[in-house]
Amino acid sequence: VAGEAARELRGVVVLASGGFCADRAKLQKYAWEVSALPTTNGAWATGDGLGLVEAAIPTVSFRDLAYVQVHPTSFVSLEANGSVRTESVFLAPEALRACGALLLTSDRAHAKRFADELAPRDVLTDAIFEHGIPVCTWLASRSNQTSSVCTEGPAALENSSRGRRKDMRVAYMILSDAAGSRFGEGALKFYQKVGVIQYFDSVDAAAAWMRVDLAALKSELLLYSKGDGAETKFRPEPASYASAAESGGLWVAAITPALHYSMGGIAVSPRAELLRAPPDSDVEKAETSAKAQLESIPGLFGAGEVTGGVHGHNRLAGNSLLECVVFGQIAGIHAALAARADY
Repeated sequence: VAGEAARELRGVVVLASGGFCADRAKLQKYAWEVSALPTTNGAWATGDGLGLVEAAIPTVSFRDLAYVQVHPTSFVSLEANGSVRTESVFLAPEALRACGALLLTSDRAHAKRFADELAPRDVLTDAIFEHGIPVCTWLASRSNQTSSVCTEGPAALENSSRGRRKDMRVAYMILSDAAGSRFGEGALKFYQKVGVIQYFDSVDAAAAWMRVDLAALKSELLLYSKGDGAETKFRPEPASYASAAESGGLWVAAITPALHYSMGGIAVSPRAELLRAPPDSDVEKAETSAKAQLESIPGLFGAGEVTGGVHGHNRLAGNSLLECVVFGQIAGIHAALAARADY
């Protein structure tokens, strides 16, 4: 820790230092394609445990470092100077869509549903990248505001050897009164207080704030209420959107995909032991195969986002908590057994 004297740890250690979705240097190194996107992670999510172990044990084995989950819906938030916030942004949770929130395009002339709001995270993220508009275009429609993500220029998103990075894309999320009540007005009013969601008494006012065609917005709300439009197997509160098309009110937020979870980390055994390549191995740390012959690092265990290989390419929602509970317990049990054996 900066400003504190270094301390040497001995004996059995359980590492639970988290992922690196707030470390732009690591993101550019391992996950270039998504490294310019906003992050829902706090400033502390810098993956320090990875470097700590690598410095002490150069043969430590890493898994899946290129796999960083992009959550489809984070709230677009503006700083006091009008620029778009990209660090520690608020997540717009799945519960909003489960309660009936709709996703609409943010093009000035349209307000169209473009996906099943309850599709898997990666499917919905891809849909927003396809149908959302660039954040710079969205900002320009709102009193010619700008942001550092716009002024850096196209070259900032490209790299000759690594392709083009994904840029921020904006869509709208709306909830009828009934959908909002189902989710919880207390939570919505918190989001409203921090400035990431707005409430409008009429569909006319909502369309004006969204800068979309009023007739197009009304038409899309009516289509949803009748079961038409983008395929949806489950439609919460459909009738409430017919009412909203006529008399309001609506909760409205701008949303964009954001970095949420790093699937990669230090390779781990079923006993939560952190793994390394044998001393004479030629296995590359950053590209360790699941079939590579690895060995446990004595006395060193791990749990949570610091480890890699548990979730594959894209984890299921909620499984990060399950991972912490399961591997936390496994790590604790085997660390205790290892410590008892040492004494």
